[in-house]
Amino acid sequence: MKMHRAIALSAIVFVMAGSVAALAQMNGDAAPAQAPADNAAPPAAAYQSQGFNPGFDDLMTMLVQPRHIKLFYAGKEKNWELAAAEARDLRQSFGRIVATIPSYQGDDVSLSTGNFLVPGLDAVDAAVAAADPAAFAKAYKMITDGCNACHTYMEHPYIVIKEPAGAEDSAHPDQVYKPAPAP
Repeated sequence: MKMHRAIALSAIVFVMAGSVAALAQMNGDAAPAQAPADNAAPPAAAYQSQGFNPGFDDLMTMLVQPRHIKLFYAGKEKNWELAAAEARDLRQSFGRIVATIPSYQGDDVSLSTGNFLVPGLDAVDAAVAAADPAAFAKAYKMITDGCNACHTYMEHPYIVIKEPAGAEDSAHPDQVYKPAPAP
């Protein structure tokens, strides 16, 4: 029992110390930061004044690529409800990117996504609504080809997207892609 109290007391002290440090930093009373090593990332304070400001590459990696992968597995397992959700989320991801970074290296991002990706997304929506695995595979290939065409257009031809080769390539190996059994 004494051990549990000691652990609990240590946790409370730790949390309070962190809160005091955070308040001091907010009031400008924090100790000066140590100089980072040459290869160290910039201190968090360098980004805090700007807020969270992801780059185009960050948004593609965070929002698009995982949904592209998850869409594949949902369609492969004929989980049409999940595939519809992933297709919707993928489409919305492009919308968020367009709203956040409307122009990238002089290119209109909305025009690029509209030309290269919307036809494949529309085809996926139709295939999912019809629960048609062959149409889904063809539409998914359209999206993947659209990604690669967009990368080439945006002068990043070295970024090549492909159909996932298997579950071991999944960015989400902890997710089950087969439909849940009916209750």
